Amino acid sequence: MNDNQLTVLPKEMRKPKNLEKLFLKDNQLRSFPTWIGDLRSLALLNISYNHLDALPFGIGDLRNLEALDVSYNKLTILPKEMAYLYNLKYLDMQNNYITFLPNCIKELKNLTGLYISNNQLTSLPDWIGNLERLEELDVSNNKLTALPEGICNLSLKEFNYSNNAINLEFSSMNMKTWMQYEGKYTISYIVSAQDRERAIEKQKQKQMKVLEEEQKRQIEERIHAERIHADAEKK
Repeated sequence: MNDNQLTVLPKEMRKPKNLEKLFLKDNQLRSFPTWIGDLRSLALLNISYNHLDALPFGIGDLRNLEALDVSYNKLTILPKEMAYLYNLKYLDMQNNYITFLPNCIKELKNLTGLYISNNQLTSLPDWIGNLERLEELDVSNNKLTALPEGICNLSLKEFNYSNNAINLEFSSMNMKTWMQYEGKYTISYIVSAQDRERAIEKQKQKQMKVLEEEQKRQIEERIHAERIHADAEKK
């Protein structure tokens, strides 16, 4: 349902309870219904490039959600119910108006990719270091002036903090700690907008491929189990 000029989500969308992927990119949505939480099987939800200024609390009922793309909207805050998205691995919030990371994000222990570039962040919480599975973090093009020491707890493969006003001299971590961190991990600095967009798109494709392979594996296992059950009944 990408690029369909939708202004509201049809109520008929509530019916397919087994829906696993929902693409609503490039529409004209200004609000999102609370009943989205009824689609309990959703693993992927893309509502990027719309006009949303808020997400419904019902989104917290999507316990099987693994990938959520809300980039290029008008979000200023996230609902606390997002803390219940325990299986979320990929969260793209780039190009919104978010000023701080709410505490609900720290509950997303399975996150591997967090993209919050081009927002209005002035600081990062120290608890970000508790997202132990995080591999890619993009906070470029914000208003950050410092980095929390907790970030050194992360085993990042890619960390983009370009185009901020970060001064390590005034960060909560000292220069020695940061130099040790840089020496321990490979950190990527993506400067140009073109390179940044290309890198994010590449990561999206990688995440989608992993998700599709996992879903394919689950379907094959279910079919195999059904065959075994059917054979047993014949005997």
